[in-house]
Amino acid sequence: MSRVHKVAAVQFEPTMFEKEGNIARLLELCEAVATAGARLIVTPEMGTTGYCWLDRTEVAPFVETIPGPTTDRFAALAHKHDCYTLRFSSAWTSISSRRRGWPRCAAPT
Repeated sequence: MSRVHKVAAVQFEPTMFEKEGNIARLLELCEAVATAGARLIVTPEMGTTGYCWLDRTEVAPFVETIPGPTTDRFAALAHKHDCYTLRFSSAWTSISSRRRGWPRCAAPT
């Protein structure tokens, strides 16, 4: 038996050094597509921090543990809508879900 699931790819350009604003906007976009029925939501690589860092020292203040505050926020959205969010960083690919005991959210991006 095959099932069809709606997938959403979120197009978003983060603003460098504006992590909280990036997170808030990504959550808004993810909320909108989840409300529209998306079961898998894919966000851009390093969407919460931006991508063009000079080195690890420059990005260090914006990196979090996993789980952490940002992953908790995306996990809450995934749980609310019974969906998955997929976020990428340069080091990790993580999946969030409210089921199967998987981590609820993604990487430190």
